[in-house]
Amino acid sequence: MATNDYDRLIAHLDQFIRKYYANRLLRGVLLLVICLLFYILAVSVGEYFLYMPVWLRVFLVSAFVIAGLFALVSLVMIPALKMARLGKTLSHEQAAVIVGRHFPEISDKLLNILQLKNNTDKNASMALAEASIRQKAQQLSVIPFTQAVDLSKNKKYLPYLLPVLLAGIFILVAAPNIFRDASERLLQPTKVFEKPAPFRFVIQDTPLQAIHGHDFTLQVSVEGEALPTQMSLITSDAALPMSSSGPHAFMYTFRNVTGPVSFRLQAAGFYSQTYTLSVIQKPVLKSFKIHVDYPDYTGVPDETRSSLGDMTLPAGTIVQWAFTADHTDKAAIRLGNTDPEPMPGNASLFGFRTRFLYDSSYTLLLHNKASAYTDSFRYHVRVIPDQYPVVQIQEFRDTVTGKQILLTGTAGDDYGISRVLFRYEVTNGNGQSVSARSIPLPASAGMLAQVQYYFDIAALELQPGQKLSYYIEAWDNDGISGSKSSRSETMTYNMYAPEQIDSVINAQAQQISDGISNSASQTRQLQQDYKDLQRRMLQGGNMEWEQQQLLQQLMQKQSDLQRQMEQVKKRFEEQTQQSQQKQFSEDIRDKQQALKEQLDRLLDEELREQMKKLEELMQRLNKDQAFKTMQQLEQENKLFNMD
Repeated sequence: MATNDYDRLIAHLDQFIRKYYANRLLRGVLLLVICLLFYILAVSVGEYFLYMPVWLRVFLVSAFVIAGLFALVSLVMIPALKMARLGKTLSHEQAAVIVGRHFPEISDKLLNILQLKNNTDKNASMALAEASIRQKAQQLSVIPFTQAVDLSKNKKYLPYLLPVLLAGIFILVAAPNIFRDASERLLQPTKVFEKPAPFRFVIQDTPLQAIHGHDFTLQVSVEGEALPTQMSLITSDAALPMSSSGPHAFMYTFRNVTGPVSFRLQAAGFYSQTYTLSVIQKPVLKSFKIHVDYPDYTGVPDETRSSLGDMTLPAGTIVQWAFTADHTDKAAIRLGNTDPEPMPGNASLFGFRTRFLYDSSYTLLLHNKASAYTDSFRYHVRVIPDQYPVVQIQEFRDTVTGKQILLTGTAGDDYGISRVLFRYEVTNGNGQSVSARSIPLPASAGMLAQVQYYFDIAALELQPGQKLSYYIEAWDNDGISGSKSSRSETMTYNMYAPEQIDSVINAQAQQISDGISNSASQTRQLQQDYKDLQRRMLQGGNMEWEQQQLLQQLMQKQSDLQRQMEQVKKRFEEQTQQSQQKQFSEDIRDKQQALKEQLDRLLDEELREQMKKLEELMQRLNKDQAFKTMQQLEQENKLFNMD
């Protein structure tokens, strides 16, 4: 029975202890809420209106975190743990002392019971001790120990909580931006926030990224009611004035940007937020090789180039690029105006190959995905097409019958001649082919082949009215587009019928006569020009440059006239050979003889030598000797007597 009374007494003490810590917990929560609300309200309002400096915001936020954690632990967490009987709590003796102070009628009785219970000697009389404990426990068990803790005393904190809480609710409803803006700045205590200006800074360049090693021009404009006329850029080193770029617009150029730059803008005493100009790496072409594979038939050895640039290549050349590039995610090549073709690559190594057949250009495109930057290198390729062969042939006929023909000359090509043919065709009077043949000719290897072929027309046994056409044809060694050919001038021989010879001879005689008459007219004009030059040479002192140039022009005209007469003479010889096919009257033969003599006089070899000598004297600027030579030619009736 005594034990039950004592246990009941201990249970009442335990209830008191729990209520004791519950009271401390309630008081701690109220104090913590009051302090936190007041602190948050005061700091938020102060930050919203004052725009505190970074150091003060860091201090206030740090103090809030440290003091808040300390108050939370000491005022809330510790009482809550002890209320749950975790950790060191009030002992029964300490609780008895507190209860005794609250209830005077108890005084030390409760403490004495606990001490008596703890000091009972097992060997002493148990009956006496149990009786004393039972008696005192019965007296104290009716006293409510928990009333020693008055929770209502915590109401004294409400006058402090309610004004702060009502002020916070009022601000939250009436001006929510105070808490919103202040909290945004307080949650970033190390970031500089400037008091809003009556205008707004507007950065035109977004994003703020500069290419490594390049200049970057910052463009800024201002918007608002009161606009500044000047602006500065503030860095960690100095305040840099910005130049005006237009109405209410300013600019500043960062030179050779190699690293990030933090800055602020300042105008009319107001500052912007802190901006950072970041640096991006541009693609860099590090090393490269260009392998040029020339067509085999050109004989040009392949080569490897180590420099980019314009190229001049034979048609059909294969070009292969291989290069390494830093800060490059992918590469492409654009040929001419086509779409870019991706260049296969591994890591930083890229390559591509193509064959050039026509003039074009190529552009290498290097792309950096991180910076969305593309660098390009554009070059031109001039393609030299394989040229057609060039055939130069001279024809020599015997002066008796004109049927013995020697063809001699050259066939040339830019890379080589593969074969040379002699082709002829015999046609009748209606233009229909009677026979044709191609004869391969020996040709020396190389770009220039010597050609020589003897041909006897008599062996063909041409019939009257038939026409022989013949020429030399040369083929090149083009290994890309296929072998190409060129022909010499087509030469002809006509076997006239007897009834055709008269009309042909008369027509050719008229052509020869017209050619001689035209040459005579040109000769008279040339004679007058020479006499004018003689007069200038007599009047002038030294041989002037103008006179020398004039004489050279006259000599050129003389040379052209002689070539013209050579062609007339050739037609005359053809006429003579054709006339052997039929007997003509003495009158026609006399006319032919007169034409021959006149042609011989026009083509006098001695005259050519005198003209050559005159040219040499003029080149030496020997006026007297040149004039003497001109007089000698006139006296000998060789210079102008050509009629």
